[in-house]
Amino acid sequence: MVEDYVSALDDDDREAANDLIHPDAEEGEIPEDEWEFMQQFFDSVDVEILDVDEDDDEATVEAEVTFEYDDESESDEEEFELRTHDDEWLIYDD
Repeated sequence: MVEDYVSALDDDDREAANDLIHPDAEEGEIPEDEWEFMQQFFDSVDVEILDVDEDDDEATVEAEVTFEYDDESESDEEEFELRTHDDEWLIYDD
C-alpha cells in the first residue's frame, strides 16, 4: 500500500494518491496547489520497505524513500502510519 502511494507520487497521479489517504487522516487529501508544489522538487521517487509493525487495524511502516532530481538522489527514512477503513489499509499519517 505504501508502494502504491509512492508510485502515485512518481506517476504524478494526485487522484490515485488521494484515494490511498484515510478519510480521518489529520492532513487529509493533498490539494492541487500543494501537489504541484511538491512535484517540482523531484523527477522520480522510489520506496523500499524496511519494517512493518501491524496491530489489528493500525500499522507502522518504516521505509527508505529515494527522490531523484537533476541526476542526483536523496534518500530518507520515513515512517508511514496506516489504519484500516472498510477493511482496506490507508495512509493515516506520513
